[in-house]
Amino acid sequence: YDAGTVNVSVITPTLSLGWGGSQVIGVGQWVDQYVTVPNTRTSPLTVNLTHLTSASATPASAVIPNGTTIVYFRITGVSAGTDSITFAAAGHNGIVAGVSVGQGRVDGIGSWPGTLSTDSVQVTLYARDPSGNVRNVSSATTFNLSVSSGALEPRIGGSAVTSVTIPADGNQVSFWLRRLANGSATVTFTNANYATHVSPVVTVTGAP
Repeated sequence: YDAGTVNVSVITPTLSLGWGGSQVIGVGQWVDQYVTVPNTRTSPLTVNLTHLTSASATPASAVIPNGTTIVYFRITGVSAGTDSITFAAAGHNGIVAGVSVGQGRVDGIGSWPGTLSTDSVQVTLYARDPSGNVRNVSSATTFNLSVSSGALEPRIGGSAVTSVTIPADGNQVSFWLRRLANGSATVTFTNANYATHVSPVVTVTGAP
């Protein structure tokens, strides 16, 4: 056989992330994201995470296991503001990504009625980030409820309530609106880490 030659180019691989731009999240909310490498690992790779500010929190490091290219980690919103996370690993080009943390939202309540003409209706409140995406909460999160009139009342388990709580690691809570008297009412939802939300008007009809 004639001799042959081949050129081999060895380059430094670059870390990649599961999101582009800035990750948006609310205070007290979390999202799972990932960091990845372009080639399957033949040994575990430790990726170190460092923060520019304390607006968000993550583990100090994450390990991509042998035989894979990816590892997931959790970002938690700590306080309103912006943060930059630097990802670094031996033998790889690092990468920097932004995180934007702000007040959450609870608008867009599921099954909210314009008219309540039956005894009651079930509705669902979702924890949302500043962009309106549904997010999980890192600890039990309580919202105070204030009804503008005596036309209806919020209820859970057959009892009237003045607050509802999304459990830790959950993203929603369901409750009932019960008809009390003909008329109209709004419900105001408040929590220090969320924008105050005044519901659309509910018109109550057919009350006994």
